[in-house]
Amino acid sequence: MSAHPLPVSFPEPGPNYPDHPIAQDPPSASMSALNLDAHAQQGRREAGEDGGIEDDSDEMPSAVETQVAPQKKKKKKKSKNKAAKATGFEENYADAPVTPAEYVEEMEHIYNPARTFAERIEACIQRYRAKRKFDCHRKDLFDKFLSLGGIETGPKMFGGGLDPKAIDGMDAQEIATMTATDYVGKDKSSVGMPGQQNSEWVVDFEAVAKGYFSHKIPTCFDITNPNEVKLCTSMVRNFLNYILHHNVCPEYNDQVYAARTICNLAERELSAVIAVSRSLPGDFNMACSVLFGGRYKGLYSGDQEWAKGMDLSVGMSDEKARLVVRAGLAARGTQDQCEQAKGGELRVIKEENIGFEVTEILKPDEETRDFFKDTIGGSLRCLGTLRGRQWTNPTWLEEDETDDEGERAPKLPDEYEFWVEEDALAHFIVGMKVEAAAKHLNCGVSYFDAVFNVHCSFYTYLENERMSFYKEFEGIEGVEGGKNADAGSDEEGGAELEAGSEE
Repeated sequence: MSAHPLPVSFPEPGPNYPDHPIAQDPPSASMSALNLDAHAQQGRREAGEDGGIEDDSDEMPSAVETQVAPQKKKKKKKSKNKAAKATGFEENYADAPVTPAEYVEEMEHIYNPARTFAERIEACIQRYRAKRKFDCHRKDLFDKFLSLGGIETGPKMFGGGLDPKAIDGMDAQEIATMTATDYVGKDKSSVGMPGQQNSEWVVDFEAVAKGYFSHKIPTCFDITNPNEVKLCTSMVRNFLNYILHHNVCPEYNDQVYAARTICNLAERELSAVIAVSRSLPGDFNMACSVLFGGRYKGLYSGDQEWAKGMDLSVGMSDEKARLVVRAGLAARGTQDQCEQAKGGELRVIKEENIGFEVTEILKPDEETRDFFKDTIGGSLRCLGTLRGRQWTNPTWLEEDETDDEGERAPKLPDEYEFWVEEDALAHFIVGMKVEAAAKHLNCGVSYFDAVFNVHCSFYTYLENERMSFYKEFEGIEGVEGGKNADAGSDEEGGAELEAGSEE
């Protein structure tokens, strides 16, 4: 940057010129350091012209030019290949071997057999949570599993905050126990102890696993997604392995192994439940429903004007239904049943909502397969037989009947037999439970009019389900039944509470 010359040149600074601008005190705010530097350069140029002194101003940088701008620190790029921390739920994950010090701590203090089962399992759950990285969904799955098993999940009721004075003498483990969100309630503190055989609470890992996978998971989560099912089973299996690895309750190891077997069984059967639900009621049962006035009668949309040219059809036409029923009777029925069908005498004599357990699966023999292949021409699917016995779902509500109605109610049959297509039979497992609307013809043939639910062979409903939303009641001081309630304040407290509820 070039400086503008001044009209008056200044002589070189020296002791004889006390009024020289450079010899004076620092310039006022009206004259900047940049202007001073320009004046000095101009003076040196004039002196060089008069005395032949070379001007080395280009080699000597000014004060402004010698200032170096501070260099910005380069930000370190984060490595993209950095591996994520293990969650503890990976497929081949295994807990590290227990060190001698940890073994002594666990066997002498944490999981000492002298402690009650409630204390040991509570400590196990708390330590397991600390060593696993839960996402929101997996946490929800685990919370429901614990809740079904009678473990309280969530902040302790009526505990208040931590008093700093109360925790002064506590160690880290005691403080963690007080702040834990998973704990065993006071009503279950003696579970598993000798002399508690008549208690309403028992330790049963296998039953909890059965109830969780057969009732809780199908009710609350999407079991049509295989990944969801695998996530549920692997999470419970991971927890059971942790119990075995740390020898939490050796007296119940057999139950833990049995529960782990249920995890493996659930993966196979839950997928079979979905396959059976999608394949029922099948062509034969649907055809009977169309012909004898069931759920599928009048639902056929193939002959509708709006459905022409569209690959969309609901239900079955009457024409095809007659063909399917006649073929089924010819292949699986008796001579008398075929005669009744020819005379047009078939009709529904009874209908009921039933539950039955599959006891036998009879696939079609070679003669039946040849009949459908040669006689029918392979246009219809081959029929097999499904047999079962009466089963009552424990979740069903009892019918509210008078004594007379109960006496007149028809007795349900102990055994059932249905004709089902072979490809649907391939998904059934002996022991599966089915809830359906069944109708019975006067010729002895029964069929599914509608299928409501299909359950695993190990279906179990636990009474713990009824306690899922139960909250512990704590008495209110001054109210009857509350803490420190006296006889004189009962009536007043009760009246106050009622008035509050009316508002």
